[in-house]
Amino acid sequence: MSKNNAKKNNNYYFPLFMGMGLVFGVILDQIAIGLCLGVAIGLALDNNKKKK
Repeated sequence: MSKNNAKKNNNYYFPLFMGMGLVFGVILDQIAIGLCLGVAIGLALDNNKKKK
């Protein structure tokens, strides 16, 4: 069960950067672009962390 919990806590980059992208998009009045950038960065970092 500890392996399952450790795997569950590893993917926090995606929601973090999605939120940051949303805030960045609201500030610049380009929500779609900010959200896309946040999702792309979050997924890239999550994928990078899973490989290690």
